[in-house]
Amino acid sequence: EHPREARALVREALAVALEHDLVQAALRAYNNVAVWEWQAGRPEESRRVVTEAFDFARQRGHRQWTLNFASWETNFLLAEGQWDRALELSDEYFQEQLSAAATTSALQVLLAATAMDRADEPGVRRHLALVAPEVFDSTDVQLRSTALMHSVVEAIADGRPADAMQSCEEWIAHEFAENPRDPAGALWFASTLAAEHGYYEELARLIRQVESIPEHQRHTLVVAQLGFAHGILATGGGDMDGATEAFALGLAAARSARHVWMTASILTDYGRALASFGRGEDAEPLLDEAQELWEQMGATRQLERVAAARGHVEVSA
Repeated sequence: EHPREARALVREALAVALEHDLVQAALRAYNNVAVWEWQAGRPEESRRVVTEAFDFARQRGHRQWTLNFASWETNFLLAEGQWDRALELSDEYFQEQLSAAATTSALQVLLAATAMDRADEPGVRRHLALVAPEVFDSTDVQLRSTALMHSVVEAIADGRPADAMQSCEEWIAHEFAENPRDPAGALWFASTLAAEHGYYEELARLIRQVESIPEHQRHTLVVAQLGFAHGILATGGGDMDGATEAFALGLAAARSARHVWMTASILTDYGRALASFGRGEDAEPLLDEAQELWEQMGATRQLERVAAARGHVEVSA
């Protein structure tokens, strides 16, 4: 592999297309650059390219590519914790439209997950229902990922956590069969399920699979998910030092990636873990920050988890 040469090639294709005003070629090149930067572990650069591409597609009146980049933009807003803005953009471009494309169908599942965190049951069902039926029968790699993520979120919403955990395992197996460097968001979902329902054996299996990625090939969000997962596992095993070290590593990575949603998740369970170990003073600033972030996102369900952890702090004080 020659990553520098590959990056130069996709960048050059974009520059040439823009120079010669080749609209379709430029939009395709923008998408390739955004994907390449994301897979290379540079989410900030991918985000910058997407914003530029979204503006370009709108200016040129290209509806298909406008929808594609609108879904990317909405995804980034969700990660940044700007959920109200993300929902406004989603309503502008995707309201009540069945989604069969890879980017837009995956977005609907993520929007369902945010609705779940907001305790918005009708919103969960509405977004899940907007994934087109053909997605679930598709052999396309990306659409299969979306179908498995849909199974996870739907099972959680239905109160079937064991089924959700099994779907996480299937999701990671699928991702690693196609790209053995990225667990997508499966380990993140699995870690929260393990924290809430005690699925530590299943989580340990998933951790081992994700750790098959060589360290030098783990991008920042993989490091964040592994730290989170190890922190949950160590907490379940009563290993305070291991939990503290793992959560701190995951938190630093999530902050570095500016992934506010994941940062809030890690802060919440890091704080809950410290409270359970009787370290209330250390837990409080983490829970304070988690609460501030979840309030910004309107995540009622997660705020309840923070409140429960605070109750543990008060009891152990």
